Amino acid sequence: MSGDIPRIADRREWLARAREASATLQNLPMSPFYDPATGRYHPVVEEIEALVWSLETDIEAFRAFLDRNPQTKAWLPKTAQELDGMAALEIKFRIGENAADERWADGALVEPFQSGVLKAALDRLIADFDTLSLTQD
Repeated sequence: MSGDIPRIADRREWLARAREASATLQNLPMSPFYDPATGRYHPVVEEIEALVWSLETDIEAFRAFLDRNPQTKAWLPKTAQELDGMAALEIKFRIGENAADERWADGALVEPFQSGVLKAALDRLIADFDTLSLTQD
């Protein structure tokens, strides 16, 4: 993600921006989502990253998650059904890891976008938002 993460003022703004990003994903064809020639994503990816990084992270829970899920096992699953029963915090970790690993794996978010898992994961964060907290300055 480029630049600074813009601060999200409150829970209402987070939800509004997340719903807008979800709607964008719903109607976005592959071509503008990712351009393999340039390696660039549609701006909705930066928005999703900003939303994910604006959520509080329990460092110990994150370390434990990475210990259980090394390397690409920490990415989003292959199907949306695999998100069932997954805690919102784990979904947050998985979106963040998948996006962060773009540094090492060009197009890392293409498969979750094409399969609908990226949208389903964002929708789960929206649905379970009451279990999450925004970071405090």
